Amino acid sequence: MVKAKEPEKQETVAEEVRVKILPVNDRNLSREYVNVAFINHGENEFTIDFVDVVPPKEFEVKEIVERGAVEAPVKFRLVCTEVFVERFLSALEDNLRKFRAKAKNNE
Repeated sequence: MVKAKEPEKQETVAEEVRVKILPVNDRNLSREYVNVAFINHGENEFTIDFVDVVPPKEFEVKEIVERGAVEAPVKFRLVCTEVFVERFLSALEDNLRKFRAKAKNNE
């Protein structure tokens, strides 16, 4: 009698991969100032739209009130996974904590 071989167990192992950031040539780097972000998510990904909302000038207020909103174009859109969002949020929290600590020490 031949005994059937049991299938090998397969494990998925997540390995950490380091990313080396190349030197930045500021002349070729696109930069955008933003002060508002709209965040949405679907089943598999998050979408973050970054916007620069400029405070209206006094003569523009009436028109904006009539429209019901300030209009501002999306400067750029970031589409990312849940894992990226978790890591990004953690990195932002860590950097914000360091920024505030440094600012407090400089007072």
